[in-house]
Amino acid sequence: MVVVGTGIQAIAQTTIGAQSCIAEADEVLYLAGEPFARHWVASLNPRAESLSPFYDGNRHLLLTYGLMVERILRGVRAGLRVCAVFYGSPAVLVHAAREAVAVARSEGYPAIMLPAVSAEDCLLADLGIDPGRRGLQSYEATDFVLRPRPVDTSVPMVLWQVGVVGDHRGGTYTQDALSALTAVLVDLYGAEHQVVLYQAATLAVCDPIADWLALRDLVQAAPSSSTLLFVPPNLEPPIDRAMAERLGFDPAEVSSLAEASVSLYRDIGARVDPGAAGRQPLP
Repeated sequence: MVVVGTGIQAIAQTTIGAQSCIAEADEVLYLAGEPFARHWVASLNPRAESLSPFYDGNRHLLLTYGLMVERILRGVRAGLRVCAVFYGSPAVLVHAAREAVAVARSEGYPAIMLPAVSAEDCLLADLGIDPGRRGLQSYEATDFVLRPRPVDTSVPMVLWQVGVVGDHRGGTYTQDALSALTAVLVDLYGAEHQVVLYQAATLAVCDPIADWLALRDLVQAAPSSSTLLFVPPNLEPPIDRAMAERLGFDPAEVSSLAEASVSLYRDIGARVDPGAAGRQPLP
């Protein structure tokens, strides 16, 4: 069994290896967001079958994912070459993909997962964020609220699925959950701290969406299930000058490193006017 992802933009971001696995499989099971992506997967392999019918708003999501895993494993247990295809990256917030690989391996079947482009990869590229400069904190929004932990506000942060925070059944989202998330973030960063609601472009002809807003306005923003929240740092961590000297940096270099780090996030904010209303594509 091979589990692959289509990336955020099917075809444009789907690897050649993933396409080959889809085309050569005896059985293909897929979850794809856009109708275009669904038709494309079916064009690669006429034996492709959608997993979408397993979704049921009256059923807990974990049960839904369990049913998907059993459907994927049915062909594996029958000796077929199975390819499971998921939107985005199957390694990121795709429970059925990870569970299918784990169950197949536990039963002695060869199973691998191929890497793919995720929404966070798109965000880093579109906003010009380099996690190698200041690090990066990345959390699922509901888990972030349910499991309080120390947050380093000097490090940029990405929150996934802010539009469905608190949703555990599919379609049970309430505004109270987004209010709870907003309250946690306001306590950490302040009500006026500027953040970005980001949606990756799903088609090559579309622009990504990056809405700058103050944290106090997050509750009224109505993000979607595919929206990521990017939270820039609100302070500059001090540099250990003794360590800098030990590594061979002179005082001037230490100062320039700090200045460059601060200006980096100012530049990101300047790309889209934080005071403008409405959604704006990145230039």
